[in-house]
Amino acid sequence: MITRVSSLLVVVSVTGLAGCSGYVPGDAAHNLGHPVEAREIYESKYKAGSQAAGLRLAEMYAAGMGGAADPKKAVAVYEELAAQGVVAAEHNLGYCHEYGLGIPVDYQQAAIWYEKAAHHRYVPAIYNLGTLYANERLMPKNDVEGLTLLLEAAELGKGRPDEKARFICEDPPGHRHRLIARMSPTEVSLARKQAGERTKEFRQRPEAANGLEDVGKVK
Repeated sequence: MITRVSSLLVVVSVTGLAGCSGYVPGDAAHNLGHPVEAREIYESKYKAGSQAAGLRLAEMYAAGMGGAADPKKAVAVYEELAAQGVVAAEHNLGYCHEYGLGIPVDYQQAAIWYEKAAHHRYVPAIYNLGTLYANERLMPKNDVEGLTLLLEAAELGKGRPDEKARFICEDPPGHRHRLIARMSPTEVSLARKQAGERTKEFRQRPEAANGLEDVGKVK
């Protein structure tokens, strides 16, 4: 996994690719150091209808593994999967828009895609959406909403052993601290209250167990 200053990236490690928990044909070839073969297998399985293989394939396109880098093709795959309701693909499209991966940087579009995934309580998307507010990428500014999202994501990540959860909880870029430093005590209290309410509501949902899993829920 590669992280950047602003957001949590969960698309760049094949073995930890957002949307791809569990074994997918092609993983063995990749893990044995045969990326060309892995990419071919993922392409074949994706054409046969495997959404998980498609997510892995898009990552290989983006990173140039097993062949030439083609971020635009990666975006096309994510768009196809998002149209099928794959939540991880919605999140990854948000990341592509935020960082200009295969498409121009567009923070508003990034927020739209993060919101789609966050609506299904995909925790990395909740965190990344919060970082857009923390970094004042969105207008109108809304520090209360930004801190609410970051606190909610951190609470949902507690007790999880995986790397994404640790990153969200520890928040090494300091987004939560940055927001709190410029907010009033009343605003901070409101954000904490909202985060608590949303976390409670989330945990009552039947899909809550998958909130930090790599496989995005399908609508």
